[in-house]
Amino acid sequence: LLLLLEGLAYAHERGICHGDLKPTNILLQKNEQGKYHPKIGDFGVARKFTASNSSDASLWGIPTGSWFCKPREQLINDGTISPLSDVWRMGAILYQCLTGQLPRSNNAELVSNKFSQQIPVLPIRELMPSIPATIESVVMTSLQTNPADRFQSSRAMYHALKNAIIH
Repeated sequence: LLLLLEGLAYAHERGICHGDLKPTNILLQKNEQGKYHPKIGDFGVARKFTASNSSDASLWGIPTGSWFCKPREQLINDGTISPLSDVWRMGAILYQCLTGQLPRSNNAELVSNKFSQQIPVLPIRELMPSIPATIESVVMTSLQTNPADRFQSSRAMYHALKNAIIH
């Protein structure tokens, strides 16, 4: 998972937002030693943003992605993508990898809460008590409804997850 965050940070640092991160866009590549490495695929809706590493850089364009991997700002304004929406989406992927479940319970709840200030996400340790609190904290920070409360870059999320894994 760190490799995915490193790849996402590489794209963001070059001014590219993916805009449609989801589990089906994570590919596994087998190397000569038979080990698999994750790769981010499908940059079909990726867009260049103008202010590299800016937390408020965003683009307006075509509707993007699957509802279950969309942060609140994309649910409200479907064509917007930003580095912080990619951070939310990466958190959703990590959540699903750790729990086997989506970060939101169902479509009806999502629609009813679409315009509210918070869209609830069940804490990871309620589903998987064996997950270390430090890792849960990284994932839950990335899934904050308010973009200002998330990691302000994919690089910051990478470092936080790396530290959580080490400790």
